[in-house]
Amino acid sequence: MQGINAYIKANISELVDNEKLCYVSPNIDPKKLKNAINAFNYDGNEESILAIIDTSLMKTAKEGALITGQQLIWKDWGKVTNIELADIQLAESILKETKNDKGKVKTEDAVRVTCEAEAVDLVGSSTMIDYDKLAQFLNTIANDFDSYEEQAQMLPIADLDEKLKLAYLKIIVNMAFDDDGEVDDNEFTQLLELMSRLKISHEGRMALREYMADPNVLTPESELIKVIDELSPDGMRESIHISIAKDLIHIHSALTDTITGDFDYLNKVRSALTVGDDEIELAVDAIKNDKKILDREYTDDQITASIKDLSAKAAAVGVPLGAVYLSGSVVGISAAGMTSGLATLGFGGALGLSSMATDIGAAVILGVVAYRGVKKFTQSATEEGDKRRELM
Repeated sequence: MQGINAYIKANISELVDNEKLCYVSPNIDPKKLKNAINAFNYDGNEESILAIIDTSLMKTAKEGALITGQQLIWKDWGKVTNIELADIQLAESILKETKNDKGKVKTEDAVRVTCEAEAVDLVGSSTMIDYDKLAQFLNTIANDFDSYEEQAQMLPIADLDEKLKLAYLKIIVNMAFDDDGEVDDNEFTQLLELMSRLKISHEGRMALREYMADPNVLTPESELIKVIDELSPDGMRESIHISIAKDLIHIHSALTDTITGDFDYLNKVRSALTVGDDEIELAVDAIKNDKKILDREYTDDQITASIKDLSAKAAAVGVPLGAVYLSGSVVGISAAGMTSGLATLGFGGALGLSSMATDIGAAVILGVVAYRGVKKFTQSATEEGDKRRELM
């Protein structure tokens, strides 16, 4: 069963009449995210915010709802109400009557949430929220889940369980064996580079060497993907699948000098991966774009335009752009390295990996491999050959 974070992200948009009013991580507009954090007095980790419902008149996200895997913050007409999800016992859709100073009665839709300590009314001046569905949504949260935890919504694969990382890499090994029954020097070099980005331990490297020693005992992809799915953080399974597809495409392109999402091994494993044609095309475009930046085919203006274009494509597909970079950049920079490099490039420390899906996040992903950024990452402003060798 999916966890609380995945459930909220998958279902919260059903609470509003217009899905454009609901921003779900990691596709939350950065300006609205900042506005909501300030307006809702949210003092937690912004990477744990799952969604924002914007009911403000001017669409500034300063009123509505903000939700994490642990709490719901509701704001209407300036009043902020905090509810711990674990405390919810019952939610009921009601009509709430209030009187103004002149004694005039006003009736509003609301949801009465009974918690362990008290009952609170989530009053809504907005007609854009379906309060019956909101009550049902909160009751499901109360009745169907036992654990309520906040989770960063996009973690680098390097930071995940080593068993997951080894299963991930074994899929790459399987591809290497698939074409000719062996792992040649070029394929081994690509594997070593990916192992380095994913921060595989010494023990893990030895286990992979042993795995590569006998092509007759390779683990089927379906079993490897099952391990990955079981160990994936709540809500990250699809993103990790996209990352697998990206790395398969990248390594295949490095070995064949052809960047394509249409080759035998990928076509064979796609049925086990939750990736469609649009996600494959996005991964291909990202790899092509990174390569052009690395090869200095773009001017500054072209880099900016390519970033905006790629970010727009990701938004249109409905997937986080950061999913394409969970294992790092195709030019050899780790996901953590891209994030830490933001400060060097003048973006400050505002970006966790989950911010990769925002516009500025896209700039980070691609900007770190821009020729000005590469100098700062490698501490080399003069030796192009040394710089490329260090990155690759």
